[in-house]
Amino acid sequence: MTSSVYSGTIPTSAGHYVYRLWAADGTCLYVGCTGERGTRRVSDRLYGHRCQKPWWPEVARIDVAAFATPAEIITEERRQIGELGPVHNKALLGRCSNGHDVTAPGARNDGGRCVQCVRDYDKARLASPQEKRRRAETRRKWRRTPHGKARTAAIARRYYWRRKISSDQPALW
Repeated sequence: MTSSVYSGTIPTSAGHYVYRLWAADGTCLYVGCTGERGTRRVSDRLYGHRCQKPWWPEVARIDVAAFATPAEIITEERRQIGELGPVHNKALLGRCSNGHDVTAPGARNDGGRCVQCVRDYDKARLASPQEKRRRAETRRKWRRTPHGKARTAAIARRYYWRRKISSDQPALW
């Protein structure tokens, strides 16, 4: 490893860095890295946190360490997360974004998503008024033809117009 000395100054040049975000009471909030897929500036990554993370106002101090290769920053990030147990590093600590434990077998589905979160989302979505309205609309679209076969509304309209035209004049098809 090139460097594991953390300093409070944020570098302005692009590179491979590991950063730690601390609360005022000394609690480690987040450990992250930048430069694992090519060099990148730390300030760009921190700007993303500042814009997207609801916990950003809790950040009181930032420490940054520089490394030579992407492999080094990934190793260091995982080591720091294991040692410090940051509050908001949920993926590498075995928690999903909603705090469910995803270390148990079967806790993640084939897409890597938390099974409990997917189940909760589906339950909420199915109970929503919009979903109930959509399902009722789908049921209304289905009609029965004179032969008893289920058809969509578009096909039912086609049959209606065929019958209407055939009563007025001979069908062209």
